[in-house]
Amino acid sequence: MKKRTKKLIENKNGITLIALVITIIVLLILASVTIQTLTGDNGLLNKALDAKQTSKEAEIRERIQLAVTAAKTNKLGELNKESIEEELTKEFGENNYELVIVGQGYIIIVDNIQYKIEENGTVQTGNQPNESNIENAGDLSKGGQYDGTTEETAYRITCIEDLVEWSNNYNNYKFKYIVLENTVDFNSLASYKDYKAKTTDINGNGKIEELITELTTEKGFIPIEDFIGVFDGKNNEIRNLYIQKRDYAALIKGSGGEIKKLGVIVKLHSNLISAGIASKTSGKFYDCYVNGLIISEQESGGIAGQAYGRVSIYGCYNLAEIKSYGEEVTSDWIHADAAGIIATARNATIINCFNLGNITAKKRAAGICSTDANNLRVINCYNKGNVKSEGGNARWYFIRFGMGIIFIKFM
Repeated sequence: MKKRTKKLIENKNGITLIALVITIIVLLILASVTIQTLTGDNGLLNKALDAKQTSKEAEIRERIQLAVTAAKTNKLGELNKESIEEELTKEFGENNYELVIVGQGYIIIVDNIQYKIEENGTVQTGNQPNESNIENAGDLSKGGQYDGTTEETAYRITCIEDLVEWSNNYNNYKFKYIVLENTVDFNSLASYKDYKAKTTDINGNGKIEELITELTTEKGFIPIEDFIGVFDGKNNEIRNLYIQKRDYAALIKGSGGEIKKLGVIVKLHSNLISAGIASKTSGKFYDCYVNGLIISEQESGGIAGQAYGRVSIYGCYNLAEIKSYGEEVTSDWIHADAAGIIATARNATIINCFNLGNITAKKRAAGICSTDANNLRVINCYNKGNVKSEGGNARWYFIRFGMGIIFIKFM
């Protein structure tokens, strides 16, 4: 009996010990779950902080909106920097905000949060400005570890200052390899190393203003004059490229090089030739696209404007609205053409391309190319944009593109 009793006690102690261990494990799991619930990325504490921040941003946005509305009222509907600053100072106090002209609107920074004031006075919450950590920004990494002589040592574009440097000193990079390391946006403070820098009168209005203002107002960015190297966009975008009333409006004025895997969002208007990527070209384009608005007085193209040599365009497309007014055209040899891929090209190969943008031209309009020539090959391309030509010489070639019928031409 004693032995049996002792064994029962030992078994009971064993069971109690196992139960204790299991209980501790369960408690640890519950504690871990509780801590995760409170402090994880989607935890209650973080959600509470996010809700507080969102509420704060909404309050600031409402105060900015009130200031903007007051500024418009005081100026009878007109919105200018001086009137906005006056009202913002009343609302937030002097030196407690920063106001920058960007394009047709403004960016204001309050408590390190970016807000966008649209042209019509609407206020939107933006992103927190990032401190740039670009070591060699503004010179395409010149002087660093890259020299642009090979694909492996290609110059890196990482910010808007790199594009400005390329434009200012295009001869230094004319035959080089260049890559776009990340998407850059002319309207975003985060795409600049120093958006407040004051250098030269880029936009031609007679004043030296902050860099972001110079590039997004008046005449805007100065196109890169000439390029014969290789530019690889690496499937990134250049956004809000703005050029107005220059002779040529495009990222690059003349390109005889190779441009690939690049997206460009634009607002362009030129006196001569406009295009999303190259105004004049004898080069090659692979897997590129353009969106936005492209206008010219003579020739307008989505990818390119006018060919001056053999051109090859593969796998490219256009989403932009394209117009060629040709209001000052007085001679038949001056074109007033518009097309989704390239406006005029008599010696070109265009393969696997398409257009979805609306095309309007004074003389000739087309979804792909407005030129019908023996040396023009258009293979497996199509148009679904609305195409309108005000001239009387739009032949079947252009009309069929205009109707959105797939056109395949084999040579």
